[in-house]
Amino acid sequence: MNNYLKIKKVFKRRGLIVLLILLFQSMLVLGQSNIEKRQIIIDSETNTIEKLFAKIKNDLGIEIGYSSNEIDVSRKINIPSGNTELGKIMEEIFPEDTFRILWKNDKVLIKKIRRDSGNANQIFGYVIDAESGEKLLGATIYDSNSQTGVSTNNYGYFSLATFGENADLTIRYLGYQNQEIKIEHTKDTLVNITLQPIDQFLEDVVITDDRLAEKVVSTESGVVEIPIERIKALPALAGEIDVLKNIQQLPGVQMVGEGTSAYYVRGGNYDQNLILLDEAPVYNPSHALGFFSVFNGDAIKDLTFYKNHIPVKYGGKLSSVLDVRMKEGNKKKYHVSGGLGLISSRLSVEGPIAKDRASFLVTGRRTYADFIWRTISNDEATKNTSIYFYDLNAKMNYKIGEKDQLFVSGFFGRDVNEIEVQQYGIIWDNKTLTMRWNHLYSSKLFSNASLIYSKYNYDIGLNDFADGVTWESFIEDYTAKMDFDWFANASNHVRFGFSSTFHNIAPGKVSEAGYEDLNMSDADALEHVLYIEDRINISEKLNIEVGLRGTAFQNIGESTLYHYNDDYIANDSVYYPKGDIYNTFFALDPRVSASYALNPQSSLKFSYDHTSQFIHLLQNNLIPFSSFDQWLISNPNVAPQYANHFNFGYYRYLGGPGIGLSADVFYKQMLNQIDAADHAQLLLNKYLEGDVREGKGHAYGFEVSLEKSKGDVQGILGYSFLRAQRTIRDINNGKIYNAPFDKPHTIQAALTWNASRRIDVGMNWIFSSGGPITLPSETFYYNGKSVPVYNGRNQYRMPDYHRLDLSLTLKRKKTQNVKNHSTWVFALYNTYFRKNPSAVFSSQKLDLDYIDIIDPTVQEIYKTWLFSIVPSVTYNFNF
Repeated sequence: MNNYLKIKKVFKRRGLIVLLILLFQSMLVLGQSNIEKRQIIIDSETNTIEKLFAKIKNDLGIEIGYSSNEIDVSRKINIPSGNTELGKIMEEIFPEDTFRILWKNDKVLIKKIRRDSGNANQIFGYVIDAESGEKLLGATIYDSNSQTGVSTNNYGYFSLATFGENADLTIRYLGYQNQEIKIEHTKDTLVNITLQPIDQFLEDVVITDDRLAEKVVSTESGVVEIPIERIKALPALAGEIDVLKNIQQLPGVQMVGEGTSAYYVRGGNYDQNLILLDEAPVYNPSHALGFFSVFNGDAIKDLTFYKNHIPVKYGGKLSSVLDVRMKEGNKKKYHVSGGLGLISSRLSVEGPIAKDRASFLVTGRRTYADFIWRTISNDEATKNTSIYFYDLNAKMNYKIGEKDQLFVSGFFGRDVNEIEVQQYGIIWDNKTLTMRWNHLYSSKLFSNASLIYSKYNYDIGLNDFADGVTWESFIEDYTAKMDFDWFANASNHVRFGFSSTFHNIAPGKVSEAGYEDLNMSDADALEHVLYIEDRINISEKLNIEVGLRGTAFQNIGESTLYHYNDDYIANDSVYYPKGDIYNTFFALDPRVSASYALNPQSSLKFSYDHTSQFIHLLQNNLIPFSSFDQWLISNPNVAPQYANHFNFGYYRYLGGPGIGLSADVFYKQMLNQIDAADHAQLLLNKYLEGDVREGKGHAYGFEVSLEKSKGDVQGILGYSFLRAQRTIRDINNGKIYNAPFDKPHTIQAALTWNASRRIDVGMNWIFSSGGPITLPSETFYYNGKSVPVYNGRNQYRMPDYHRLDLSLTLKRKKTQNVKNHSTWVFALYNTYFRKNPSAVFSSQKLDLDYIDIIDPTVQEIYKTWLFSIVPSVTYNFNF
């Protein structure tokens, strides 16, 4: 609680925040474009708007576009004679509360803002895929008459305030044909809009993304929306499409180990990333010890990733949010798709239960290396080795009426790693279940009610420990929540809601009798949340988003809490019976973001986020997403983690070729960061909290990215600079040290080339500084053995990491009346055989297999890697 009171004091020190706001406002003067700054000489003859426009054209060569119904060019004007900037003249004659001025190259467009035609009328409804009937999330709807626009929410719903007797709507969504609709109305109107997908197999078209321009005016900063089709176009390890590895390609996102799905965002640990699948948290989103993710591309519709600013509806994590949404299932017709690869196969079936009212989706995936080994190997131990994973996604939805719809979705995935030679086995699985009810109270008020279940558990069998022991652990959540979208008026979009979660956590138990003294006490908790957020359109140039999230986190019995002395040794314990609430943490998380449009092509953005985290991971830094990691819950021994995150950004849309530029600088302060003490025992340790050390951390840096979304070649190129450091008492002698994911320099490039109607080429390239590691600084000899001496934590670095991946997609030849589509995907992972180290360690001299010690008097540094090049071939079918 003392640390939390310190945080409250930070907010009382308003000087820093005021200084940052003044700095942000001072940057606004940088936004004048060249055309606005051009000088024009005004004389006494320039006394009407018509003469002004003529002079601008003659003297500067600038065309003025306008509607005669909106501007009376014969109107008299009074402008002082002399040399004046064009931008100042236009702002004086056409004030921003009445007109919108669009500057582009040597053209100027003047539009009257039609917000004085009486009360607003609402156009509301859903944007829907015309072929499948699925809702489209993040589609944009814009009315050129009222100069108002909106995006569909996470459930495909929108409500747009318009003015006047008609609306001219333009609807856009990546991968779909734009649609223009004219609506004549004098009252609220329900419109369900269908968009036609662009057929990539039959049409000679290139999908373009118009949302780069929309990002400029949005208050959202660092938000990435990635349709699954874009992910499928990029190379993948062993042909398996991987959502998380594509997240690793974004500026500000780090990876640590070769092949792993783990990612680290702006100096935060990977447990500080909230990962959701249809609103259900996924605590370990990895298959095969992190080589693949649990997200089957055939089941995923799209995803949204937040890293700069996190809306207040999301909480419980410090660094980022990945919101993954499953497909709903085709409401129009039955559809089968899948793929055959070298290591796995997958199958997806979807279709209507009742046409246009209800549909289903079922997808499955399994690897089969275990079958191959059993077939080709003569070794009995190899035949008895099982290494595989499988997963299953399912979803069903039912439209009750125009105002109500029900959804049920679930996921189950399991990994089995049983290795007879090494006498151990690890099995872990994820389960999620989400039941949702969408209800429309009115044209302005939309709600979503959800019941959510999530469980991650793992079993570790240690056959060489005594008579054989199985270590069991799990984390289980039960959640009920309500979310509301209130489209209050044309300038305010309010989101609010509440939730309650019961966390049932078993940190570790031994299954066999006789070893109960190794069991860790259960750690259950209740988490209650209330939040509200308002997106405010203050003017044509300035938009802000302000929100507040309140959390009450309560420890609840049955549990045993150990007390530790100053040397972290347990000297007492207290037993709390089942249902007894014995401790409560309160947290208030204010968040704000703002966007100021310098012109239609560029903007400045600022955001401040305060975030809180109550469930933590104590990890083995060498193995990301290892089953040997331990989940801990905040209690009187382990304080909640907090972060203050500041971000300043510049965003610019370069127009014609579809190129967007963004640059961000950030600072993140993190309190109550945890790390394991030196020589900590993470497994079979009932006093694990005594091996936890707490301190503070900070991260800072900047990111630059260039994105191209039009033409035959599309992609993103990014560079990020990051420093992430910690200061924790009793670690590194209390001195500052580099966090395990401190990598100063990272370059990421992801490109796709539409070479022809039948051929697509994909490329990923990544470079990053080597991660920090702890190695001995010297050795000494004792009893004929070499003994390492360490003088600090993470004081050395691994070699730099870089890798190139390539893929070629060959589409089926276009034929008349074709009913099914298929592709062959040929890929190379790590094309130029780079042996990126997966681990660097110190040991007495080992043999060539790095197993047996051959000279105990010599201490050496060893480097291991997982693989050099991995080719793959995948056949995808679709009918």
